[in-house]
Amino acid sequence: MTTRELRDADDGSEIHLASGDELRVVLQEKPTTGYLWSMQRDGSPVLLFEGEQKGTASAGPQLGGSRLRVFLLRATSPGRTQVQFVHGRAWSSGQSADRTCTFSIVVGS
Repeated sequence: MTTRELRDADDGSEIHLASGDELRVVLQEKPTTGYLWSMQRDGSPVLLFEGEQKGTASAGPQLGGSRLRVFLLRATSPGRTQVQFVHGRAWSSGQSADRTCTFSIVVGS
């Protein structure tokens, strides 16, 4: 099993995984401004969402300080899928997202 990592700079890319591989999607956010990343599409049933981790703030808990949010997924069955993440404020549900990141995933047997 291999672990692959994607970041927001990889937006739009396609990666190939083997069944059982782990995918880590690492995205930078500024929680003190209310802008957070959330998963819009989880890639199921080809991928299984296993959880997320929130990193520590880069410069302490300052206004506008950033941190990393890590989404953990596992390739579970062969196929093609996409995962999509949306960056925005939770209370602005009627407005469009500030940013999105979409990755195409191909899982082989």
